[in-house]
Amino acid sequence: MTTVQKITQVSFISEYYLVQYWDDLQDPRTKNFFLVGGPPYLVFAIMAFFLFFALSLGPKLMAHRAPFDALKPLITFYNFAMVAFNAYFVCFIIVNCDYGRRFLIWEFPDRSDTSPQTLLELNVCWWYYMTKFLDLFDTVFFVLRKKFAHLSFLHLYHHTSVIIFGYFCFKCCANAPFMFLFALLNGIIHTR
Repeated sequence: MTTVQKITQVSFISEYYLVQYWDDLQDPRTKNFFLVGGPPYLVFAIMAFFLFFALSLGPKLMAHRAPFDALKPLITFYNFAMVAFNAYFVCFIIVNCDYGRRFLIWEFPDRSDTSPQTLLELNVCWWYYMTKFLDLFDTVFFVLRKKFAHLSFLHLYHHTSVIIFGYFCFKCCANAPFMFLFALLNGIIHTR
């Protein structure tokens, strides 16, 4: 095999796994959802910037500034809104998962099911996924108020992994019972 053929083969393989693989894996019902369709580059870029801001850029920008205490009313509104969103999602999941009976089904649902109930669940799941991006503002508020002690490894790991896990699960098996169980447990935690 010549060098050109090897390069062409590597190029084809890398192009497949970087782009086409994600299209093949995609649940056809979720391919048009923002931040779910296509390869995971944008989600990874957002999360990389989030970690860069929380660990480096934000603390450097705030090093010689006073904490933004004027954000307290905005933070209060934000906290109430996030509790309300998560409470809605918890109630929606409890009702639509037949009060937990659906969690006992250990098989993947049919990806060609486009019934109105399934499409409603997919839309609500997407909105839930979008609120996980809103959760990142919690960390931004910590940085702007110089509450760096709240930026623990667990806090950053949780916010990062929930979005990445959510991306892959929503992309591949959006209405699998374990997705609803995860969202239920996460929603209960965020309504505290």
